[in-house]
Amino acid sequence: MDQSGSMSDEDISMLFSELETFANLTNLDVFHFDTQVDERSKTVWKKGRAFPVAHRTRCGGTDFQAVANFCNRRENRGKYSGIVILTDGYAPVMGQILGSRVCWVITEGGTMDTVRPGDLAVKMKAQDKRFKRY
Repeated sequence: MDQSGSMSDEDISMLFSELETFANLTNLDVFHFDTQVDERSKTVWKKGRAFPVAHRTRCGGTDFQAVANFCNRRENRGKYSGIVILTDGYAPVMGQILGSRVCWVITEGGTMDTVRPGDLAVKMKAQDKRFKRY
């Protein structure tokens, strides 16, 4: 989850709400990032379990390559079949992630310019404000 300075508290709340929906379907390992992946922020969300409280651990710039580098490290390579990047999209395009498909969940005010060919992408809409606030 992108927690850079360009991500508003409302954006973070919307993304946590989306993660809660995903966690009803599968187990998730969630990491926060900005220019680096915050490995200490790792939260394992178990399917059907209580949802963690939304919080922020980063607030710098944004570098998607940090996510790619983390996923491509020997100990992480192939560990995840899918990588979901929750972001506003404001950063340079990242390189390849080996052994995993990538899905982008872009905030309503974000840009799709960083989505690479072949990746999946969803742009959120919050116009009805039905998402849960944390």
